[in-house]
Amino acid sequence: MAELIAIVGGPGKGKSTSVFPNPELKIQGLDLSKTLIINVSNKSLSMKGWKKIFTDKPIKEGGNYIVTHDSDLIVNILKYVEKERLDIENIVIEDVQY
Repeated sequence: MAELIAIVGGPGKGKSTSVFPNPELKIQGLDLSKTLIINVSNKSLSMKGWKKIFTDKPIKEGGNYIVTHDSDLIVNILKYVEKERLDIENIVIEDVQY
């Protein structure tokens, strides 16, 4: 059973820093080794060291970081993760003020 959590706020209000507070392997309780990030704005994440944790390899090859704003592709990724990537427990759709 999935839970949806949305962090919403204006520019500069601390949304990203509350989600990405430091380079440790946790996003406020989420295990990053079990997390997929979909970046819809193609801007760098604000978390230091994120490139060491997330890889943009194809999702079918173990990737856990995708840059796209294509809603159809995002739906297909979510369906694929649900059936094939049982190692992924968390999905973050990051907009970086998109």
